[in-house]
Amino acid sequence: MSKNYIDVSFVTNGVYYINIKEANVRILCGTPPDVVKLLMKKNIITSKMQDGFFIENGPNAILLSDVTIQNFSFSNLCEFPVLQMLYRQGMVIPNHPNNNGCKPIIMGLEEQVKSQIEYIFRGNYGLISQSEIQEAGIDEKTAKEMMNLKLKFAFGQIKSSQELLQSIYLDSNKKDEVSNEVFIKRENLNIYKISYKNEEIEVDLNLKENEYYEFPYELNFFNMKRSYFSIIHSGQGDGWSVNHPSMSSVVMFQGRIYLIDAGPNIQNILLSLGIGLNDIDGIFHTHGHDDHFSGLTELLKIDHRIKYYSTKLVRLSVMKKLSALLNISQERLDNCFEYVDLEFDKWNDVNGLEVKPVFSPHPIETNTFVFRSFWLNGFKTYAHLADITSFKVLDNMVIDKENQIGITKDLKQKTKKSYLNAATLKKIDAGGGMIHGELVDFIDDESEKIVLAHTVNYNYPKEQLGIASKADFGDVDELIPAKKDYLRHSIAYFIKDLFPKIDKSKIQVLLNCDIKTFKPNSIMIDEDEKNENVFLLLSGAIKSNSSKTNKTKTIFSGTLIGDISAMTENQSNEKYTTSSYVNALVIPKDIYTHYIGYDYLSEILMARMNLGVIFEDFDIFSEFLSIKTQNKITHSFSKIHIEKDELYDLKNPGLYLLVNGKLEINDAYSCKLVIENGNSFAHETIFDNSLNVFKYRALENCEIYMIPRDVIETIPIIYLKIYSMYQKNKKEFF
Repeated sequence: MSKNYIDVSFVTNGVYYINIKEANVRILCGTPPDVVKLLMKKNIITSKMQDGFFIENGPNAILLSDVTIQNFSFSNLCEFPVLQMLYRQGMVIPNHPNNNGCKPIIMGLEEQVKSQIEYIFRGNYGLISQSEIQEAGIDEKTAKEMMNLKLKFAFGQIKSSQELLQSIYLDSNKKDEVSNEVFIKRENLNIYKISYKNEEIEVDLNLKENEYYEFPYELNFFNMKRSYFSIIHSGQGDGWSVNHPSMSSVVMFQGRIYLIDAGPNIQNILLSLGIGLNDIDGIFHTHGHDDHFSGLTELLKIDHRIKYYSTKLVRLSVMKKLSALLNISQERLDNCFEYVDLEFDKWNDVNGLEVKPVFSPHPIETNTFVFRSFWLNGFKTYAHLADITSFKVLDNMVIDKENQIGITKDLKQKTKKSYLNAATLKKIDAGGGMIHGELVDFIDDESEKIVLAHTVNYNYPKEQLGIASKADFGDVDELIPAKKDYLRHSIAYFIKDLFPKIDKSKIQVLLNCDIKTFKPNSIMIDEDEKNENVFLLLSGAIKSNSSKTNKTKTIFSGTLIGDISAMTENQSNEKYTTSSYVNALVIPKDIYTHYIGYDYLSEILMARMNLGVIFEDFDIFSEFLSIKTQNKITHSFSKIHIEKDELYDLKNPGLYLLVNGKLEINDAYSCKLVIENGNSFAHETIFDNSLNVFKYRALENCEIYMIPRDVIETIPIIYLKIYSMYQKNKKEFF
């Protein structure tokens, strides 16, 4: 009877855990957001105490996805799995039972492995030289002190990731040995075979269409009211807390919504709070560790660049890491965000909200934030102290000689003072250890309220717990109450965006309509329903899907639904279901038709006739695009006609859409692909600046629309979608 050597555990879609006990090989296949929490939740990772050491089990090797992003989620986020191996398993801790000289193994395509190595390196150290720090506008003396601080955290030396990790490239078609006669072979895109002795298993890391990675914790749904100045507690945990999102907050000010940090699964977190991505005005960023960073790509699932608020020091550190992770040039990455650099130690005005970033000692570049607004009896303030350093650690870092590594007494005192400045509300990192804060340091803090975060441990001594409180997900601290209905106020802005030429009198009519709240998973309009109302989405998100096309799309605020079907009195072609609490303006069909309908309908129909319903035909446009963005795209089109058998050379970089016909794509050696109408091509011209990689020959008369690269670069959701397609094509064709 043959022995079963290979044990396979399903972790989530496209992720598997392979345990070959006899060979001491444990492979984590795929590393999406919060994968360590998923492994803990499923009891694949467990812990115990042994000989005075805390010991966790878990993987000792990682198999990477061939592509960085699948369905707009990171597929390769190795930072926390590697940290779990090095520190929680103990692979680098002196005298630890699991420190046997072996390194964590990272394997996959060479391009992906090198990208992950650089991303982990930047995640460990951030900016790696005094000159890089000075590029952020930091003076020479301060930059030197920041570098000494960094070296102190790094035990005196910045080590390359290669010193801590073992790399295995799987680009060839042959079997490669992982360890102890365990072999792996790449069969196809994201498909690998793993073998040991007489056994062999296949793993498929591909996500199917409309398939996503699992969310590790359950969250309740909330319908958050727009306020004047309030703080929503959106995350109190750390990177290891299985049942809680990582430390973060949502700031509401004068009806605007801002994030502080973007950890794993940020879109699901926001939807639980009744907030759609289109509701976000910007993000304030403290630093680039994954539990505060990995949600950045999810913020790009919209059709405009989101505002990124931080100091230039933190921004450069974060974007170097994101550039490495995405394997995309810094120049190209800069197109995805609208940077707003804030000055250290000064009150910066952000749409009337005053914001002060303060430098905070940490292994990578970090700033805390203080927010304030003047009101009755003075300023109301919120201090967000993420990933701070305990006073004990700060004291031990002070140097007394110029050439030592560490921090000066002045920086220590300044840091402690900044942590203890009184605030109306203060959220603190109380995670403890070498790189986090301690609650005991805040015993004399005179803030009105202190909230604990970045921890799963609330077993503090009584005298410490008396100064702080625990906040649950969705709790709100209102600092200045609202006297205005900000939700209703937003109607005028949305209507003006949809109908730029509309009369003010007609806007007033719509403002008089009712606002209705829909609970999560409610059907607003059913497929084949004759809807009597038109809905303007004011907050949250909905899903539209059609059984006829089998297409699903996420729709955000500022969008009309049911307008065409209501006016034409036809049945709806789609089903609209809420993904969160949704607030919508309910416009009765007769009112909409009388004041807006027919003029708008004729414009839409004309546009669709002229474009050949292009936005419905191409998957590249399957996600949310506002009317404004659609107009920007259509106004940029260049039309190209190619006769049958004609050869065509690309003239300009951009996205090429085959609207009609059939096209053959060739390299220097052979035909690589034949595409028909409804497909896009020439993705490499957007990312490689290359126009002559392929030759094109028309197999039929072809009609092509080209969108210039500079337009594509201003629409993050399309830009990243093309990037994902480009990566897949690159693996297959190059």
